[in-house]
Amino acid sequence: IRIVDLGPFKHTVDDGLELRKAAYETLYTLLGSCPDVLSLPDLIAPVTSGLDSKEDADIVMQSYLLLYRVTRLGGGALLDAYEPVYAPIKKQLLRRSPKND
Repeated sequence: IRIVDLGPFKHTVDDGLELRKAAYETLYTLLGSCPDVLSLPDLIAPVTSGLDSKEDADIVMQSYLLLYRVTRLGGGALLDAYEPVYAPIKKQLLRRSPKND
């Protein structure tokens, strides 16, 4: 992440965003095509990190898709990591949307 100075404005540029999106899409594809290769408990950390992402909505959506696929393949893996997964979801559900008056 770098900050680009555009005269009186500062613009934040994340050079690794596209790479992170591709990584989440790759994990999703691997879970669909060959789930026996991946360890489901090891996927909990990237999923919770993605759910708590403030950078891009695509990463959050990919994380929800990964979470759905992990629960379909082995829901028991989430029982051990209930709290780290629950916290970002609760934060998003309790976030208030702006009022349109």
